[in-house]
Amino acid sequence: MKFMTVLDDLQAELTAATKRLLATTAALSASDVRAPSLLPGWTRGHVLTHVARDADSHINLVTWAETGVYPPQYPTPGAREAEMAEGAGRPLAEQRADLADSAARLDAAFAAVPPSAWSAIVEGMRPPEHPAWYLPARRIREVEIPSRG
Repeated sequence: MKFMTVLDDLQAELTAATKRLLATTAALSASDVRAPSLLPGWTRGHVLTHVARDADSHINLVTWAETGVYPPQYPTPGAREAEMAEGAGRPLAEQRADLADSAARLDAAFAAVPPSAWSAIVEGMRPPEHPAWYLPARRIREVEIPSRG
């Protein structure tokens, strides 16, 4: 089935992107994580926390695709911002562990999705709606772009 081949390719690309991000964080120092990122007003700690919470938010969307029961991607926009603010100042080792653990949880969630659920329509915090199979592509964008900051 061509669809599953494309999905397998997306997931392989995501795995490689995640490995690159984790390798990048392994080269950071404690002061690097507190340094400004390329995103205005965010330190690198904000970016790392955002990427970790983004993985968890994708699990919510995968759950929606599997069950048909809507959970929001994030509880509220304010909760998303608060999580990033709270997590940004954590020690580097905690940031790295959180990033790796959240990526592993998402990888397991993606692996457990039955083929029929990948065509379910979901929507993140912002439109447009899209099929669940697009979630790995969205995640690649989150992992790759911030890792260059």
